Amino acid sequence: MSRSAQLAGRVDDVVRTRGFIVGVVVPGGGGSHLLHLDGSTADVVDRATERELSLLLDALERSWPSAQDGA
Repeated sequence: MSRSAQLAGRVDDVVRTRGFIVGVVVPGGGGSHLLHLDGSTADVVDRATERELSLLLDALERSWPSAQDGA
């Protein structure tokens, strides 16, 4: 089974920016791991930090001009 297939059943949340998924949050020892899609080393984050990050990215996405606005 591939690494991505193993992670697929364990994803707690996704991190998006401008509508694109840039990372996933999976449970792990000592906290949850934020895995970036580029394969870089994951940071260990706690639940509150994950939620705050998600809310921040959502707010940024909503505040950026859309493609229809010529951005």
